[in-house]
Amino acid sequence: MTTHIANNLQFQHPEDMGKYRVVETCNFDSDYPDEKWASPVLHQKQAEKVAAIFNAAVPNTFDRFWKVVQLPYKLVPGFEP
Repeated sequence: MTTHIANNLQFQHPEDMGKYRVVETCNFDSDYPDEKWASPVLHQKQAEKVAAIFNAAVPNTFDRFWKVVQLPYKLVPGFEP
């Protein structure tokens, strides 16, 4: 198994990875949250740690927040007129 270290997190080789990712989404329960991937594929606990770090870096009233999703997951786009 090959590992890589990035920002104090161990990322395993893709064949050994989990099935979770962190998603940046709207903090205000929007129908069009304009979601974006915020991490590579990770194990659940790693993804939870990444999301917690991102969320701790911004105030609770920030317009975005980060959540952990299990794959497969379809990102919800923003509003397009």
